[in-house]
Parts: sequence; C-alpha cells; structure tokens
Amino acid sequence: MGTRKGTGVRARGAVAIAAAVVTVACGQPSDPPPSVVLIVLDTVRADHLSLYGYERETTPRLARWAESATVFENAFSAGAWTLPGVGSILTGVYPSQHGAGVSGPSRLHDDVPTLAETLRARGFATGAVANVSFLNEAFGLNRGFDSYDFDPAGDVSGTRRADVSADLALEWIDGRTDPYFFMLHLFDAHRHYDAPAPARGTFTAQYAEGYDPATLPTLESRLEAERRSDLDFHVAAYDEELLWLDIQIDRFLAALESRGRLEDTLVVLTADHGEAFRDHEHSIGHGGCLHNEVMRVPLVIWEPGRAAVGRSTVPASTVDIVPTVLEYTGVEPLAVAGISLRGALRGEAPEPRSIFAQNRFYNTDLTSLIRWPLKFIQDHRRQGRALYDLGADPGEITDLWDPDDGDVTRMVNSMRREVRAIRQGREGQAVEMSPELAERLRALGYVQ
Repeated sequence: MGTRKGTGVRARGAVAIAAAVVTVACGQPSDPPPSVVLIVLDTVRADHLSLYGYERETTPRLARWAESATVFENAFSAGAWTLPGVGSILTGVYPSQHGAGVSGPSRLHDDVPTLAETLRARGFATGAVANVSFLNEAFGLNRGFDSYDFDPAGDVSGTRRADVSADLALEWIDGRTDPYFFMLHLFDAHRHYDAPAPARGTFTAQYAEGYDPATLPTLESRLEAERRSDLDFHVAAYDEELLWLDIQIDRFLAALESRGRLEDTLVVLTADHGEAFRDHEHSIGHGGCLHNEVMRVPLVIWEPGRAAVGRSTVPASTVDIVPTVLEYTGVEPLAVAGISLRGALRGEAPEPRSIFAQNRFYNTDLTSLIRWPLKFIQDHRRQGRALYDLGADPGEITDLWDPDDGDVTRMVNSMRREVRAIRQGREGQAVEMSPELAERLRALGYVQ
C-alpha cells in the first residue's frame, strides 16, 4: 500500500490500555543518540498546504524543505481539538487511553508516561515553547519538560507569534550540548486570523469589500448568513496565517541548518487538528466533527542526515510519533497504540491496521476508524454512522453506508466492535481551573 517501508514490533509496556494497543520495537541505539525537534502546528489542515497540493502557495518554503524529508500523504490526528490531539502526540495513545480532553477539558492521567518524561529519564534535556491554554500545566501535558516556556496570554491576545516562539526555541537549543528533545508549538493558524506582514494581504487583497483581518470577529458573526464572500475572505485570511507560519518555519529550519544541528537531529512536523470551513454540516471551526478537514493533518519527518526522502502513502496517525521517536533515539519502547514509521520512511508497508480518532466535546460523542481506504464514523449520541472510501473520495462526499447491503453491514458491524473496544477507556481527570484560565478558554470558545 505504501511507497515506503516499516519495522518489526515487540512488547514492553508501562501503561494498561485498551485492546487496540500494540508495542514498538526498540531501535539500535546510536552513540550519541540524535536530538529531536517536534514542531506542532495548531489548527492546520493538510489540504490547505501547497505542500499537499493546495492551489494557493501557502507553504512554498516548507515544500522546498520537504524535498529532503518524507511527507506522509495520509496522516490523521487522534483528536479533533487541541487537548486530546496534543495528548496523543505526546503519549502515543488515544484520548480514551490518556484521558486528556476525553471528556471536555479533562487532564492527562497521572500514570500515562509522556515522550518528554521518557526521554528525560534517558538523559535527554527537554524543553518546550507552548502557546495555548490547553497546554497549561493544569492539564498535565507539560510533564517531563525541564524547561516549559508557556505564554498564558499568547492564545488570546496574539502577543506571541511564530517569530517570537521560534526565537525562544533557538535560544534554548543554542544552550544545549547534550542530546535534547524540544517541542515548538505554534498557535498562529487558530482563529481569529490576523497574519502579520509580509503574509498579510497576500490572499485577502483580492476581495474588494474592504475587509481587514482585524474585523474577523464581526465577520464570523455574519457567516451565519452564509454570504459566500464572507466565507471566502475568512478562508483567505486563514491561508495567510499558513503563509506566515511557512515563513517562520523556514527561518527556524534555516537557523538549525546554519548551526549544523540538522545533521544529528530528527525533526517531526505535524498538527494537532485541522479546521472546517463548512465542508460538512455547515460547520466552521473544529471540535464538532471527525471529517478529513479536521482530522487529516500534515506529517513531515526529516531523518538525521536527511537520508530518507520522498512521499509516503502509508496511512499514519499522530499516535505513531512517540514510537517513531523512541526507535530513532534507541530508547526502550513504551506500550502505545501507534507504530514506528521508521520503516515506512524506507518504503516498507506495515501490516494493515485500524487508525482511530475520538471526539467528546460539548454535545458531541464521535469515534472514527480507518481501515485504509475505508473510514467509518459513528455518532454515539445520535446513533448515526457513515462510511467513506478515502482513496476514491478524500473529501468524504459520498456516504457508502447502506443498511440493506449485507456486505456493507457486516463490515460496519466489525468496525463497530473495534470502536467499542477503543472507547472502553477511562474518564478524564477533573481539572482545577483558575478564573484566569477559564476566562481564556471562554474567549477561545472552548468553555461555555
């Protein structure tokens, strides 16, 4: 199925988790092991990146950098909003297993190890720059980071954009001589959109009605009227934020290269989730569906020395990041739901498997399962279901679910059994939120 290869697996677990969990082999340790840079983009859908074929040149610089990387064409987030999405990126397990965001704003379970904790225990220096309130220490995703530069105002006031965050990351990395793990989280693509120069105006200037990104909160309230020009401008403003991110990621990677860091560093770029623009069910935003506009995310991996290059059609999940990093660094594996993608970077196709995503946010309770190329979505609250062929229909336009078709019914019933197993996890731990944290989340639309 894929254009690249995969490795074997062996078990060694630290967390009791659901039946979908597999274990990952430990790679042969290098001396010294490579450092790791994880770039997490907030609210970035893969199909709006020119790297993935989008008609606007939103990421021309990233596309050039990706010529020395492996680009995964079919990568999916495990969660539809930041808390469960980043939770799965940092733990390698699904939301019902790690607990963060599995039931609204719930925290990471104390007994679920994070990637930062695991690498720190093996002697890695660990640092992060974080720019969203769901990465507040109250939710537990800061565990394992020696240095955790969290800006509590950056997600509301826009006071810390990607340029500032990248500079902070470089400053921390410059002080390291030992192997390190650093997470750079960039929030810019989350609305409200207000891209700085030189990105600002690149795509919105074509709209003659005089809109300015600063008016977007008012504009969004008018979108209910379904004025096409409003929605088009809204999307153009989002695309400008992607262009701004492209400029800053280019600058960050160029700085690492000029310092000679890329030769001995594994770099992984992904997103916690995407964003909907009325693609389905007249929705704008995220957290309300598990369709590809929200769930298909970029995944780009630069090997140390940039040996593996190309594009892979192997279906991947953000839960695969932890086992991939652990294999590259030679660190003993954890029990995780994901698989190492190291072999996929070399053209091997892993064994067929199911990829899950979950969303329990406000009044939604959704689970999706991908057995490539089929994708099943179950709405547990409304007792609804849908089935799509992502290979032929990546936009999920045609629902193949037909209760009168015996073959389809048998297949869907098999998928439902897997969904039930993955949902048999634990409720999230309650979070003690300060009034300031609650207000920030309310301003972002996450707390009612």
